[in-house]
Amino acid sequence: MKKAIIFDFDGVILDTETPDYESWADLFEAYNVQLDLEVWSPLIGGDVAFSVYQHLEDLTGIAFDRPKLRKTRHATYVRMVESNPVLPGVLEYLESAARLNLSLAVASSSNGGWAQSHLERLGLIDFFSAVRTADDVARAKTPIRTYTSRLWTPWESPPPMPLPSRTRLPA
Repeated sequence: MKKAIIFDFDGVILDTETPDYESWADLFEAYNVQLDLEVWSPLIGGDVAFSVYQHLEDLTGIAFDRPKLRKTRHATYVRMVESNPVLPGVLEYLESAARLNLSLAVASSSNGGWAQSHLERLGLIDFFSAVRTADDVARAKTPIRTYTSRLWTPWESPPPMPLPSRTRLPA
């Protein structure tokens, strides 16, 4: 049986969650209101129906040009993410897995080339035999089995037990 480790990307390999919150919090602060962490935390890694734009509008009483706000906030977010290094322990974990001849893959609910481009930027792409994203599945926040079914060729079978969506890294 083929042995593999499937990694989530956001928050496991690269901290993208903190810049997401901080870029929103900075925007809220610019309008003299606060984005409480208690309001934000259910959104972390989840598939929650909540409009941060609406929340900002509710707190400020201002109807924003959402596309313009989205563009500005997203540019700040991307700058923050691009300044982040790989999370501690990840490189060592990947190197150990490579020494053990384990196949490695990324299953991310992000879309487009988000994970791929950051893996390239961080010099990690060559560790992974596959990168699967929301573009590869019908529903991004789905059981890991949906991703694993797309990682193996038709003549191979995925492992009998689903792997956790977040891999624990060594301390």
